[in-house]
Amino acid sequence: MSRPSIPSVQDLLTRPDGAAWSGIRDVLASLWGSPYPDGSPLSEIKKREDTLAPWDLLLSHTAWELWRSFGTSIGTTAEALISFWADHSNGKAILVLDCLSLREWPILLQEACRRGLIEGSVLPPKATQLPPETNTFARAMGFTSRGALDNNGAKSLQFPGAWTASNNLPWVDAAKHIAPHPSIIYWHHWPDDLIHQYDGSDGGIDRLIPILTKEIRSDDFWQFIKALAQGRHLIITSDHGYANSGAFYNADADQKEDLKSVFSAQRYRNGELSTKDWLPPLAITLNEGGNPFTAVLGRRKWQVPGGFPTLSHGGLTLMETFVPWVEIPPVNIGKTSQA
Repeated sequence: MSRPSIPSVQDLLTRPDGAAWSGIRDVLASLWGSPYPDGSPLSEIKKREDTLAPWDLLLSHTAWELWRSFGTSIGTTAEALISFWADHSNGKAILVLDCLSLREWPILLQEACRRGLIEGSVLPPKATQLPPETNTFARAMGFTSRGALDNNGAKSLQFPGAWTASNNLPWVDAAKHIAPHPSIIYWHHWPDDLIHQYDGSDGGIDRLIPILTKEIRSDDFWQFIKALAQGRHLIITSDHGYANSGAFYNADADQKEDLKSVFSAQRYRNGELSTKDWLPPLAITLNEGGNPFTAVLGRRKWQVPGGFPTLSHGGLTLMETFVPWVEIPPVNIGKTSQA
């Protein structure tokens, strides 16, 4: 799949908001939906993130106002899942892999193809709820929190009849945990727990990606996926992505103090907050469903005690705000490849 060209500032700004966001989504699909070369994908991931840098720069400088129309322009993951649930009367499952990003998407697609579960078609990524964090997504799904799904404890008007689970079980145990139920929502805490484990200065993307790659390619992981897809149409997606914030540029000295005072080591804060009158601004306040929040724009980091996290989410970059979407039709485990 050929790499997309980066549009000019004029091209982006002269499009209607919906067309601008659709174009960005198409670029993401082309860039991240194509396979990685054989072997470790780390260097390729870094190259692709570099390709996206001009987009994040435009969306944090010239075109930051586009974020005000993000959720309404192209629809969100939660909306797509609600539609999927309504369109399938029986035999359906949703797997939310917490904090799975577009970086892991090509590996997931390659393995699903290799194991005979899909035939290689790439569906566009989905837009997260804003701010891109767990509780926002849970509420958009009609749940009080991620934890509410544990032990079939959650009920949502948007997902009638769903058997629910939320945990961080090893894949083999998670497969055994699945109930013999036709309609399932399983929110697994991987890779979120692992990402937070490696978000310090001694971790980061270089240590994380080999671990995620090995796990996605494991037979145990696909035993779990096949158990969910047994007799069910399965959607695999995520609540939000994550930023490789260890590679972000350092804000100017006076901006660092401003960002530190408002956000500490976070990428967003609830409520309407303000930084100094920088132009372009360092952050923007958005109002999603009557819940205002203020999020950092673009690839910025700043000094905080202990060092700014090398992996994070909650801010406004493309890798935080778009997530994979994979559809696997119902399968018969006995007829799928065991490779």
